Parts: sequence; C-alpha cells; structure tokens
Amino acid sequence: MRVNFLSPSRKTLALLPRMLERGKGSIVNVSSVAGRLGNPKESAYSASKFALCGWSEALNVDLWDTPIEVRLINPGAIDTEIWHTAGEDEPIYEGEKEPPEDIAEGIVAAIEGDKFEHYLPDMKPVVDMKQADIDGFMEGVVGWVKSTKA
Repeated sequence: MRVNFLSPSRKTLALLPRMLERGKGSIVNVSSVAGRLGNPKESAYSASKFALCGWSEALNVDLWDTPIEVRLINPGAIDTEIWHTAGEDEPIYEGEKEPPEDIAEGIVAAIEGDKFEHYLPDMKPVVDMKQADIDGFMEGVVGWVKSTKA
C-alpha cells in the first residue's frame, strides 16, 4: 500500500496546490490491470492497485473544472525480470507480456491524449465483461486457476 497507493496519493496532494496556483498540471497514475480485475494469488497487490484506481477516479471528478488533467494507466503484464525472481512462487500467468518500451510509449500517448483511463495493451473489453457478469467472471477465473494447478 505504501508504494502503490500512499506514495502516489501523498505526492499528488503535496504538489496539487502548486499546480492549481500556476493554472496547469498533469497527474499520471500508473496502476495495473490488476487494479480492475483482481489478480489471483496477488490480493495485496491488487488491493493497492484498486485503491489507486478508485482514488484516481475520485480525484478526476474533484478536479473536473480545473486545468489539472488526471490520467490513469493500467498496464497488463510487462516483460521484466519480476517474472523470474529467485525464491518467489512461480507466476500463474504464462501469457504474452508487453515490452517495457511499448508501455512507455503508451504512457506518453496517454499523457498527450484527452482520455482519463488507458489500458496497455487494450484490456478494457475484459474489464467490461467482468463488470457485466462479475459472478461468471469470477467462476471463470477460479476455473483458470484450478487448470494451472493440474
């Protein structure tokens, strides 16, 4: 929670008065698709990212009529060394991972764009499907987790 939620929120609150005073600013929060879908076996991580997503949404509403722009970036799996950390449990996810350079380019594009929320890659249809049928979604995730143990 300290790294993924409290640090960005406290930094924003510290800098926000100066942004408002000068009449411009951008707040860019990098969360995770785990902040919208809830990753199995990563409940604490997901909770911290859900907190950042919810806070970013509320902040965007609070700052709606100001010159401050808020962006929320939700990357999926990024191809970094974290997937191969010695001493950690093997990750459940074995699918495609995005190159860090592509994520960085997507973040720049999000900052320059005019939409609040961005998925890198575009996982919004999965999030929308979850929202449309949360029970079905959770049943599918449980089935997927069980199949990875087989």
